[in-house]
Amino acid sequence: MHLWITKLGLFTGISAVAIGSSWAAQPLTAYRPPLVHQQGADNQQYDRRNFRIAIDVGHSAQSPGAMSARGVPGYRFNTLLAGTVAETLKRDGFRAVTVVTNQGAGRADLVTRNARANGAKPDAFLSLHHDSVQKKYLEKRTTEFGVGQNYSARFSGYSVFMSKKNEIPSESVKLAELLGTELMARGLSFTRHHAEDIPGERRPWVNSALGVYQTDNLIVLKGTKAPAALLEAGVIVNSSKELQLAPPRRGLVRRRLFGARWRGSVPPGP
Repeated sequence: MHLWITKLGLFTGISAVAIGSSWAAQPLTAYRPPLVHQQGADNQQYDRRNFRIAIDVGHSAQSPGAMSARGVPGYRFNTLLAGTVAETLKRDGFRAVTVVTNQGAGRADLVTRNARANGAKPDAFLSLHHDSVQKKYLEKRTTEFGVGQNYSARFSGYSVFMSKKNEIPSESVKLAELLGTELMARGLSFTRHHAEDIPGERRPWVNSALGVYQTDNLIVLKGTKAPAALLEAGVIVNSSKELQLAPPRRGLVRRRLFGARWRGSVPPGP
């Protein structure tokens, strides 16, 4: 049997990035997605209409996660990205897509999101986030709005995480590695700062060529009863990368800033 998914669409900012264009030839272990028998075909293919995918929106309004270089909460980036991923999946024929959100904070929020994801009985789980850096790397800048804000230009790029405490760790590794493969194939690069030997990091590599890390104790990864991966789509404390991660048409950062930025009248941040 094989796990089969095509064209998981991920829009980050002004560029469209397709990730997971094929989760092909992946052996199943503890779960069995619904099958569709194609007339005249020698093999069986999984029916994307019934393949259940849970998209987890990282953080919440009460616990918004990383703050961008222009003061936009990571939760808003995550919400936008999750909505676009879900829309793209449904447009490509995946009807059983669940977007998991919650309005709590702390451990209770994580437990609730995990329970909601498992309640959807997913065949695959992806948690979406946007990244920051450790405090030692943060500096102060004055934004285009005249407001002081922390930023760091030191790191950029995506990162993917999985937990070996997940019920199906081998499949979670394959999912995480395939996400990294597809992102790199489309010209994206990953950040290495989570492997640094400093407090708050020291994440072991699962695959140092694809940007895949191991983090075992995240509830949304270890508690999900399906192959699970967490994607940090980009480093939003990097002021120039933030512009790429926040489409102006969605209003995450003021329209006038983006309009001026793309016309070249506002110099890029540090």
